[in-house]
Amino acid sequence: MITAAPSGRPVGPRPWSLRARLLAGQLLLLVTVVIGIGVATELALQQFLVDQLDGQLAGAQNRAQMAVSGPPPFFGPPPSDADSGPQPPGPGSVTPRSGPGPHGTHVTHPGPHATPPGSGAQPPALAQSPSTARTSTATPQHTGAQPPTAAQPPASALAQGPAATTTGTPQASGTATPTSSPGPEFLSRPGVPPDEIGAIIEGRTITAVGKLGSDGNRTALSDTAERQLAAVSADGRSRTMSLDGLGRYRVVAEPGPDDGQTVLTGLSMAPVDATLLRVLMVLGIVAAIVLLIAITVGITLIRRALAPLDRVAATAYRVADLPLDHGEVELPVRVPADDADPRTEVGRLGAAVNRMLDNITGALSARYASETRVRRFVADASHELRTPLAAIRGYTELAQRNSDAVPPAVADAMGRVDAAAIRMSGLVEDLLLLARLDSGRPLEHEPVDLTRITADAVTDAHIAGADHQWEMNLPDEPIEITGDAARLHQVLANLLTNARVHTGPGTVVTTALESDGAGGVRWQVRDTGPGIPAELVPEIFERFARGDSSRSRHTGSTGLGLAIASAVVRAHGGDITVTSEPGDTVFTVHLPQAGDPPESS
Repeated sequence: MITAAPSGRPVGPRPWSLRARLLAGQLLLLVTVVIGIGVATELALQQFLVDQLDGQLAGAQNRAQMAVSGPPPFFGPPPSDADSGPQPPGPGSVTPRSGPGPHGTHVTHPGPHATPPGSGAQPPALAQSPSTARTSTATPQHTGAQPPTAAQPPASALAQGPAATTTGTPQASGTATPTSSPGPEFLSRPGVPPDEIGAIIEGRTITAVGKLGSDGNRTALSDTAERQLAAVSADGRSRTMSLDGLGRYRVVAEPGPDDGQTVLTGLSMAPVDATLLRVLMVLGIVAAIVLLIAITVGITLIRRALAPLDRVAATAYRVADLPLDHGEVELPVRVPADDADPRTEVGRLGAAVNRMLDNITGALSARYASETRVRRFVADASHELRTPLAAIRGYTELAQRNSDAVPPAVADAMGRVDAAAIRMSGLVEDLLLLARLDSGRPLEHEPVDLTRITADAVTDAHIAGADHQWEMNLPDEPIEITGDAARLHQVLANLLTNARVHTGPGTVVTTALESDGAGGVRWQVRDTGPGIPAELVPEIFERFARGDSSRSRHTGSTGLGLAIASAVVRAHGGDITVTSEPGDTVFTVHLPQAGDPPESS
């Protein structure tokens, strides 16, 4: 909740300046764009890398399927019976020759196009695959005998590798049987990348599973990871999985060559994640640098863009510091022409301020001219009224000297005319004094003993109001200031007269004089009367201000006494204030100790 301070300004969170709002909006827009670009870049790069990994995964799956299914035959389908008859030796044919073999064995060496003697069909061994031929063991050959046919190993045995195949002859004693590593054999084929996993699943049971390490050895997987792989559907779709102990993998499973068999391969997504992380870090660093540059450039540009607004505000502040409440007012301050270009937003504001200042200048000039005419009229009228009023008072005084020669009614009328002339003369003198003060006519400028003036004014008030109680508080040493002694005496006399006239008999009126400790003096007139109405306090020093609405003349007040006191105090460079409550009304006059009075306006 925002509350108001005694000065009138709201107290609460400080509002954001226009610069801060513009900079915040610019940064918010830039951050939004950077985040959008970063997210789009990460998503597009991730999709590209995953697609690239899926291509590698498809190649790995094809190699695994070929390894599990076995290689195709090298010579095509078996020959037909029509081609199995004896063929005459053609040109360039070589007759097989026999001779002693190594270690005393007899071996027949066929030529390039020779067939075994005594047979019209090709030997079955030619239809075997190279892997089968590599697994067969050479036996002694006899002329005209068919070589034995080696048994073709099953496809699953091929997937397990050479260690699962058998030879046609017993192994020699003393030869060790090779042991297999965890996982299917196709993981050990050339071209398989590190961290690739492979599995062969029979039904829901994994018969071979493993991972190729970076050192080229196959390692086993945890039981949890094996169960995760066993649950993969053999639908040929690539999917991302988080395997226990391995991290994220891209895996694919397809049906194998045997019924109920599934071949599964997987590639690690660690390179993809590392690439995305590096790109994200690069984007973050670039975004931070861009934001720092944007803040610097934004502050500079905003400051330059709002500089005309600062100059307009400075012009308004200079006008606000000018004294516009009295005297002839001139407003030479204007917004510069460069900042008053109506084609720009700030220029339109500057042009509007200049128009406002022109209007204010015209209004103040008209007010000053009107006040000048009124002051001149009052001064002229007061001056012109002094002569006839003096004549009236002279004739009434002359008539009152012979009051015994006239009827009593005429003598009373002459007395009333004389009283009214005296009162009117006082009013004219007051108006003439105010006119002179308003016109800035300089006062006397000489040392004044305020202690003596205070004593004289209180003595005069005691004589005029004997039914009041008059008290004084004076300093031990006399206090002097520079000013007009007659006008300062009039100020204190008007304050004491106001206290006497507007309070009842028995009221205590205390006059105090003291130094304020800051090079000035302070006069105070305090009374214990009924006080001043609260609605009258703000205008108590205005001209013709009265406490009684009937404007009664029985007190002899003209309503100008406090106005004259305020004008004289201001002419001496001081100020006058009042505080009032029932039983305690205080008028305080503050005057400078010494120095020239303020310049007239």
